[in-house]
Amino acid sequence: HRVSVKHSLERGSYEICGGCRHPLLPEEREGPKFRQGVHCLYCMDNLTPEHLQRVVARQLQIELAAKRQEQHLGTFDASPQAIKRQRADSRASASAGPALEATASPPPAAA
Repeated sequence: HRVSVKHSLERGSYEICGGCRHPLLPEEREGPKFRQGVHCLYCMDNLTPEHLQRVVARQLQIELAAKRQEQHLGTFDASPQAIKRQRADSRASASAGPALEATASPPPAAA
């Protein structure tokens, strides 16, 4: 969840809070009010129960994808290799033409 870069496009130290999207310094990610992907010291006491439930569920899906060594839909790999793969995948799917649409089966006849 990188959100900052330094000069020469080096990785910065800020990361984004999963609950409120506030940029956080490393020291703000330490302590009891921070939970990775869920909340930070700025939003911990302000999240509605519904929002908290959503971000906890999202973080769980991210962790499960990591255990399976898969990339979660909500994450983005900005490495040069990943960008080349994404471009190649886009070109391949564009050259394949439109996907065939699934046909719906007719409803069962009434007896």
